[in-house]
Amino acid sequence: MHEQLARLRVAVETGRLPRDLGEWLLRRLVVRDRRRRDAALRAAAAEIGGSRWRRACELARLVRELRDDPDADVYPNDAAELVRDALEADPDTPASIRHMLRIL
Repeated sequence: MHEQLARLRVAVETGRLPRDLGEWLLRRLVVRDRRRRDAALRAAAAEIGGSRWRRACELARLVRELRDDPDADVYPNDAAELVRDALEADPDTPASIRHMLRIL
């Protein structure tokens, strides 16, 4: 990793980003964003409560609604804010119940 960061510093200085270095950086960023997204969704599920299935269904619904209308007031507590955080981390957050069950 230290070698890649050194190469990244050189790329910034020279203005030339080698393809393999760009791909490495993208993978690191995607993993970081997905971890942030998943943590926010788990926290939102804790706010919702109920069975794992119920929380997954509600999360999927919130993701769909907030993707369509980010300013919607769809839940009376912090769950919607946490789902908004998840969507900010990963705008392409899947909205399927199956995916939410995997995250939970």
